[in-house]
Amino acid sequence: MSVHADDGAVVAAIAGELDLATGPAVKDYLRPFLDQHARVVYELDQVAFIDSAGLESLFEAVEKDESIVFRNPSWSVRQIIDLLEVSVSVEESAL
Repeated sequence: MSVHADDGAVVAAIAGELDLATGPAVKDYLRPFLDQHARVVYELDQVAFIDSAGLESLFEAVEKDESIVFRNPSWSVRQIIDLLEVSVSVEESAL
């Protein structure tokens, strides 16, 4: 995972698996970066696997009044979003 600030947002690039085992570590890692930003962009093109617990950890890391964007979600991320009917902003950009 890498995290940086970009135009008032926290951009977190996540790779690998995001599940019950790794989700809490991701959430804890992100929290210090989120204190000063109202928008969170998750770069998810390198996520090979995600389950509902992993998805939940992305939302739990963020306060309710913050905006969440999933940028370039991988096939597995799209599948869990569709399966759980999650309403989230999705952005596509050139990689």
